Amino acid sequence: MKGTLPLKTDILSLKNSLLSLWRSRSRLYALLVLVALTPFLYAGSQNIPQRVRVFGSQTVSSNFLFDALEDEIGGSDLAARTVRTARSFNYFDQAPTSNQRQNAALFSQVGLSAEDQLRLQQAASLDELLACPQNPQQQNFLRYPQYNINTPIIYSELTDLFQTNPDGSINYTAPIEEDLNQGPLSNPIQRLLVDGIVHIAFTAKPGEVGNSYIVGHSSNYSSVRSDYNTIFKPIERISQPGEEFIIWDECGRELLFRVFETKAILEDEVEEAYRIYPERRVVTLQTSILEFVPGIGLYPTKRWLTRGELVLE
Repeated sequence: MKGTLPLKTDILSLKNSLLSLWRSRSRLYALLVLVALTPFLYAGSQNIPQRVRVFGSQTVSSNFLFDALEDEIGGSDLAARTVRTARSFNYFDQAPTSNQRQNAALFSQVGLSAEDQLRLQQAASLDELLACPQNPQQQNFLRYPQYNINTPIIYSELTDLFQTNPDGSINYTAPIEEDLNQGPLSNPIQRLLVDGIVHIAFTAKPGEVGNSYIVGHSSNYSSVRSDYNTIFKPIERISQPGEEFIIWDECGRELLFRVFETKAILEDEVEEAYRIYPERRVVTLQTSILEFVPGIGLYPTKRWLTRGELVLE
């Protein structure tokens, strides 16, 4: 009989422990929920891809051109409408014509009003306004002093956006998509973003007439190792008109831009993002805004745009 006392004591102790655990079950539930949400909390700063657009439940793309299209469109119709959308925004005809440059040179020699001269100056190519330095100290670089942003600018090519045909020509009906099996770096733009911020190929170059569109990460996949995963995080929902940033272009000219507009737009507002500025020299810096989406978690639902205009003195 004496040998059964320890057993009874152990059973009683186990019973009390289970009762105690049951009484504190709400804390246990809270702990389990916290553990389950940890990946999403972490994703807020480091684990979410940029500008991802989902079509149905199968296709995921980081190609910004798809953002203009509705979710229900797919297949060849999707590709065809992508190209029509790009061309309707005049994406492939941004550079000033030779006739514009000749007119600017001719009219600069005759008496015109200040307003007319400004209009012609805005239409001229950057080469006519600012010569390239003989010994450039910096090239392809952006500095935003107020937020201590210093980053290389990588220039994408159309071949980074569209697939190529066997003969080497660009297939404008087949935008490049991410391969879900290979991961984010299967997309050329994502690969370029590893080394800095990326200028989108079909937009004007910085300092030229039009909207020069440059994208950078506010967060990135945790699997991607880069010094630029959060390069534009400091300006997201913070940058203000009146601030200034500097771009050293491809030949080393130092170009000063003054911010005139900052705004959040929906991810699919492509026409607003790539708005054409036919008489202004605009640079748009874009990064993503993450928001909680039920059933998905944190997701890039909006773009934050910081727009600056070239200061011509």
